[in-house]
Amino acid sequence: MIAVAIVIYMLVRGLQFLHLDMLTSHPKPGLGQVGTGGFFDPIIGTFALTALGIVIATPVGVAIAVWLSEYGRPAWLARAVESGVEIVAGTPSIVLAIFGLLVFSQGFFSFLSFTSTGGSGSRSASTTLCLSFFGSSTSRSRAIRSALAKMLLQMRAFG
Repeated sequence: MIAVAIVIYMLVRGLQFLHLDMLTSHPKPGLGQVGTGGFFDPIIGTFALTALGIVIATPVGVAIAVWLSEYGRPAWLARAVESGVEIVAGTPSIVLAIFGLLVFSQGFFSFLSFTSTGGSGSRSASTTLCLSFFGSSTSRSRAIRSALAKMLLQMRAFG
């Protein structure tokens, strides 16, 4: 009962400060929190990163799913790829995010992250998001592929 009261109190207090113009205005520089609101840029960034991750991960995931379902040669490579896909698909996204932060900001992959000459971490973020989408898109594409194959066999059997 106390938890519900706390949630309702926080909801009422939060709705007092939420205005529609916060969603459509850009963040403003300032020292205080009163006039610096604006969520438009982060919302656009979220959509851009998600779209880029999906655009990269979907074709690669579908291609790997087709390769695993149809060809899968050599067998040792198919087993290794399948194990890798299952590991990535089963890994929590926060673990993938920490992995992306550590790998893409250091050494060989540092070109994907923030540099001293400018830029941002959007490339490393979209690459990490792509890795997150990759496992699920491959697993789902493979399941759809096998379901379609079974359906086609049944349709052939009925003429």
